[in-house]
Amino acid sequence: MIFTTDHENSVPRKPIWRRGYDWFCGYNATEIDMSEEEKKAKLNKITSIEQDQKADILLYALLVFVLSTAVFIYAYFSMPT
Repeated sequence: MIFTTDHENSVPRKPIWRRGYDWFCGYNATEIDMSEEEKKAKLNKITSIEQDQKADILLYALLVFVLSTAVFIYAYFSMPT
């Protein structure tokens, strides 16, 4: 009786640098098996510019912080010594 493992029949895994590259670039091996409707739904979700309320509040708070920091630095370095 010969025992087989799942490792013999499975697809070889990509190296970690390749998986990181694919993740960073947005490649996904499961997209090949997706139907046209699923692909369109995913594309609509990715290309949407809508923000939820938490992200909107966070972005405005960070905008105020960055602008305040810029004004402070400008005022600090523009004063005569």
